[in-house]
Amino acid sequence: MSKSPMASEKALIKSRAQKYLSKRNYKKALGEFQRITKLDPMDLRSRLRVGDLLQKLGRAGEAVAQYKQLTRHYAKEGFLIQAISLNKIILRIDPSQEEIGKELADLYAQIGISSQIPAKGQKAEKKLPEIPLFSELNRDELHQVVSHLKAQHVARGSLVCKEGDPGDSIYIISSGKVGVLKYSKSKQGDILLATLREGDFFDEFGFFSDQKRHATVKALADLEVLEISRNDFDEIAKVHPRMRSILLNFYKKRIIDTLLAFAPLFRHLQPQERAQLVSHFKPRRVGENRLIFNQGSPPTSFFVIKSGEVEVFASKGAEQRVILGCLRGGDFFGEISLIFNRPRMASVRTTKTTELLELEKADFDHVVAAYPSIKGTLEVFSRKRLEVTSHIISSSWTKKATATMV
Repeated sequence: MSKSPMASEKALIKSRAQKYLSKRNYKKALGEFQRITKLDPMDLRSRLRVGDLLQKLGRAGEAVAQYKQLTRHYAKEGFLIQAISLNKIILRIDPSQEEIGKELADLYAQIGISSQIPAKGQKAEKKLPEIPLFSELNRDELHQVVSHLKAQHVARGSLVCKEGDPGDSIYIISSGKVGVLKYSKSKQGDILLATLREGDFFDEFGFFSDQKRHATVKALADLEVLEISRNDFDEIAKVHPRMRSILLNFYKKRIIDTLLAFAPLFRHLQPQERAQLVSHFKPRRVGENRLIFNQGSPPTSFFVIKSGEVEVFASKGAEQRVILGCLRGGDFFGEISLIFNRPRMASVRTTKTTELLELEKADFDHVVAAYPSIKGTLEVFSRKRLEVTSHIISSSWTKKATATMV
């Protein structure tokens, strides 16, 4: 299909503009990008480039005016993260423009309200895109977050942060994309947990737990990120305590995804497939020496251990008890009864406080049906576990019976 006359003209002008940029001839490059924006006012990248070039040429006032127009346009279209990023650039050029952050929060909140509750006789506008954390904030909460965010540029191929390094801040991507990598001892190298893009945020593990980076994050393209420290977030949460629960819910989802990436049963899945599974699992914390389920009970759930330890045992009568094994982080249990549709053949209790991921029967059946590879692995593993368990129980009770007879 041939290009339209306007598209062909734009491509030609953009080619000239790039040549001028490569030669650092910013004045001529600016003229070409201004021609593009007149030809196509909705070319937001070219409008952004105009602002950048005005700034390079020392025309700060004009650059700020260009950025402010673009900020409002981004906010109206629902591109909140990009609008916030531009807000930070404006303040860097002209700190007196501090009111733009409040204006941005007001504008986004108004659009969000109008997109959900149309006036009588009017159709609803398009719904603003869902952005983790930001989409659930009200006007005042959003204004507080915007005022504390710091902007940072990271070149393609550079690391934003490295696994194991100290750090307790959260990053939000305003443009570009990153790869989230974590070292695997079994593979002797990094594995890709996820690819994150505009609107996504990362590094919440260190923020909530031990102030260490729990993954390496690499810029896969030139990157603009917004950063908020835990100290700043804590200050906001004192006034707006709901902020903590919003972020905590997202943190729990990330924990589940990371565990699934390393669990033998799920590690072969692609990141987008794991993301679909995450919503089915529910985190569950069980105290020390607590029964998770009892032998003979109906199958209700499948479990993956996040941390802690459980003991699997079988009983026959009041005295005869056989320890079948101990399971730890990354191990799973409860699948035999679900797969073979039979009562629990053993009991499971915690030996210490344990964090579990629970998949209820209906969700388990859905996952197994949706992912044949998981079903095949589970069936093979479960048959072997069933054989070993039956053998241990039979041998142990035979020995005990013989000892009693003697």
